[in-house]
Amino acid sequence: MATFTVTIGSYTNLPPSQIGNISINLNYNETYTFTIANFTTGTTPIYVDPEGDSVETVKIITIPTVGDLELSTVAVSPNDEITLADIVAGNLKYIADAADTDGYTDNDMTFDIADDGSSTYSGLTAGIVTFVVAAQDNQPPTEVGDGSTTIDYGETLISTEAMFTSGTTPAYS
Repeated sequence: MATFTVTIGSYTNLPPSQIGNISINLNYNETYTFTIANFTTGTTPIYVDPEGDSVETVKIITIPTVGDLELSTVAVSPNDEITLADIVAGNLKYIADAADTDGYTDNDMTFDIADDGSSTYSGLTAGIVTFVVAAQDNQPPTEVGDGSTTIDYGETLISTEAMFTSGTTPAYS
């Protein structure tokens, strides 16, 4: 009778094999709170790990050049590692640049992902986050007041901006 011996070697948990890009549309001066879906099922292509492991950390490789990226109100720096717990808690936020009223697109934020099994970053081409921020809406005035001016017959009245703004009751707003 023959003996057949099976030797099982150690198991190697592999890092993620696919990460993708995402585009986030925002209104002027809006704050966006990241979710785990932003780095997994919401990307194109979607996050894939060979063993099906979930995300452990997201490494922010580069930060946006416009607006602010914060973790619990503290500025995020390049190569900061954000835990799954912080993302789930809603601590990772992007704040659109309030000074830019014309709208903008910023695709400078990049990231990599480490899975829960291997704790190793993918090393793939970094995922890109693109922020598309709409221009500020030009709202109509909230106050338009009345004004008056007295001039003598034959005089010329030169209108000024103040006559239609600060010189009205209530003042233009």
